[in-house]
Amino acid sequence: MEKVRRLLQNDKLESLLSSVLALALALLLVGFVVALVGEDPFGAFKALWNGAFGSAYYLNLTLRFAVPILFIALSFAVCERNGFFNIGQEAQMHLAALAAVLV
Repeated sequence: MEKVRRLLQNDKLESLLSSVLALALALLLVGFVVALVGEDPFGAFKALWNGAFGSAYYLNLTLRFAVPILFIALSFAVCERNGFFNIGQEAQMHLAALAAVLV
């Protein structure tokens, strides 16, 4: 029992478990809302999965749109960790894209 208690007090494991719990709760809530409007929640999740990872083309689209957003989140995390609050990441991304087009 002590091993389990020590394992659960691990910060990394606690962070992982809280993330998995948040994801599961979000999926349950979305499934409930989809069922409330009269649609099949499992069909909706299947369509969501196929639309994001269903083929190489859709996976490419998912990564193409997700990677810049992940970089924005990373830049915010670095700023926040160092004590700064930067809310201009999205505008910086758009200006960088405009500069790349102009070059």
